[in-house]
Amino acid sequence: MAEATANVEALIEQPLKPWQFKWLGGMIVKPRATLTAIRAVDRSIWLMPILIVLALLTLRVIVNAPLKLALLEQGAPAIDPRTQQFLTPEQQAQMQQALEATKGPVFLYVFPIAGALVSGLLLWSMTAALLHLFSTLQGGRGTLTRALNLVAWASIPTMLHLLVQILYVSASSKLIAEPGLAGFAVQPPEGSVVVHALLGRIDLYLLWHIALLLVGVKIFTNIKTRKAITAVMVTLIIVLAVRILPEVVGAQLGGLTVSQPFPFF
Repeated sequence: MAEATANVEALIEQPLKPWQFKWLGGMIVKPRATLTAIRAVDRSIWLMPILIVLALLTLRVIVNAPLKLALLEQGAPAIDPRTQQFLTPEQQAQMQQALEATKGPVFLYVFPIAGALVSGLLLWSMTAALLHLFSTLQGGRGTLTRALNLVAWASIPTMLHLLVQILYVSASSKLIAEPGLAGFAVQPPEGSVVVHALLGRIDLYLLWHIALLLVGVKIFTNIKTRKAITAVMVTLIIVLAVRILPEVVGAQLGGLTVSQPFPFF
């Protein structure tokens, strides 16, 4: 106990540098001590982990793009024959031209990267805001700035998850078809779109992230374990609902496949 306390004090007393690379490893080997050191800083220190996540998201899009293009080239006819019979030759040519444009760099790189960056920032800020709200409602004494710091540094599992995905796709030249536990669910349209989408977001990295948030909320807000569990779980239920919403809405609009650009949690 004395040694653990000494380690925490040593982390806190060290001069704060703009880029705390030691905290990346600390979140893996000494998460409690590292989170205590992060808690001691009452200003924004989330920039480094967020930039790493965004860089990995960008790299994942770049790695996936050639494989997605190959699938488009090998796919089914661009225009559904059932729809084609109702179109004039001019309309068919316009639709074919629009579909061909989806194989260009704008649709393969620019839009996916922009979507990944925007959704990443949105999910991070929303998670921090909800976590701050629900912990405050239960008597927590944290601040929004500290909540942003906590969620950013607790994204270490997301960083490793993205890195594993990038290495797998690069080595195998195959896209990840069924992420998480989605392989255990019956695929739509036979199965539930909601269940399939939800299981696709649940994996060991998410459980690790939840564990870090639970430890962090207790340290950052000084609330009891039961209240910390409630705050974290309610927050993540809302975030997961937001994450699967595009896929569910896309399915309801006619069998569209919408891939979630940012698996933050």
